[in-house]
Amino acid sequence: MGSHLGAEPLREARSRACGLTCFRCGAFVAQQDARAHLVCACGGPLLQQYDVEGLTRADRDAVSSRPAGLWRYRELLPVAEARNICSLSEGGTPIIELPATAQALRCPGLSLKDEGRNPTGSFKARGASVGVSRLVELGLTSLAMPTVGSGGSAWSAYAAKAGIRMIVGLPEEGSLPGIGYMEPASYGAQVLRCPGHIAEAFKAFRAHATEAGFSVVGAFLEPYRLEGEKTIGYEIAEQFDWRAPNWIVWPTGGGVGLIGLAKAFRELRDAGWLEGPLPGLVAVQAEGCAPVVDLMRGTTDGQRITRHESIAPGITVPNQSFPDLMLDTTRDFRVLGAAVADADVLGELRFVAKHDGLLLSPEGAAGIAAVRALRDEGAIATTDSVVVVNTATGLRYPHLLDNHASVALPARREPATRIDATRALAR
Repeated sequence: MGSHLGAEPLREARSRACGLTCFRCGAFVAQQDARAHLVCACGGPLLQQYDVEGLTRADRDAVSSRPAGLWRYRELLPVAEARNICSLSEGGTPIIELPATAQALRCPGLSLKDEGRNPTGSFKARGASVGVSRLVELGLTSLAMPTVGSGGSAWSAYAAKAGIRMIVGLPEEGSLPGIGYMEPASYGAQVLRCPGHIAEAFKAFRAHATEAGFSVVGAFLEPYRLEGEKTIGYEIAEQFDWRAPNWIVWPTGGGVGLIGLAKAFRELRDAGWLEGPLPGLVAVQAEGCAPVVDLMRGTTDGQRITRHESIAPGITVPNQSFPDLMLDTTRDFRVLGAAVADADVLGELRFVAKHDGLLLSPEGAAGIAAVRALRDEGAIATTDSVVVVNTATGLRYPHLLDNHASVALPARREPATRIDATRALAR
């Protein structure tokens, strides 16, 4: 596929992937049989497993000597042969200090993991790189993705790099930025506008794509996107000298990224690479459409959804496919959940831009809004180290940069963000 990663250290490293297990029924699929299994026969999600026995601190040190980017973690990624890696130089994103914001939030340990530096401008490039690489290695040549924007752009770019077919389906209803429609088409993908909001649009698209002979690669419909997105956790640990910060704040949509963070830190712990305890995780969603946050507070029936769109579409996903898998994510971790209002998202987005010079995505700004409210509640302490993940560049949302845009922007106020859940789990 012709990646940029021709470095010998990556060729010498070998994947320790040993098979797939179904989260729902526990069935095991051997690594050599993965071609025929994107999901389990029972319909449950398959999770990639690795044999970490024998990994040492010397192996960890070797990782840090490799070229920057997510593929430096070859042992804990599923692609068997380095020649099959499809890369556009994703990963290796910085952690940035936000001194003015930290002072305003009374959170001196605040920093930001800026995923907007990735190809196509979002963290979705990680999942697309690993997903396309592994699926093409398994012989797939036609992929389809239902998306609210950035995922379709990323997978279309990597499909173009790999020379395979791609179709993308976006919902007609909802406040999606126009780039979500235009960018995939620029990479040669076929873009379909599907009637309805997210849930009904995605259902219709999946049926159409399957009938047309495409393999659908949305959330939990294959195991490998998760493997790419989890590398954010590896990088945060490495950037903290193989320790975890007290809290990682994750803007949460369908939940793949949050589950990936938990998987990453468990794997580092099991490999003996993590120093100290696991991090706390904060799931952030849009006010009125926060099924994951509701799940954390014990409401699992999804009946509390009162809206289907916000200025942050990446955290406004009404359907949670596998709530039991999400609950398992909380095992071993302290978990907080916050639902944030659009007005607070816009306020934080503009505050960080004006005072710290960084243009966040609305989802990243939602993470800042959550920290402000959780600090006010005392759920996050003054002494805690906190990493907010900015999932995309704010340049993907130019319509939010106009002070006179149609989006209502009330005067800045001390925080109106409502916290829907602050449940610490100690299991």
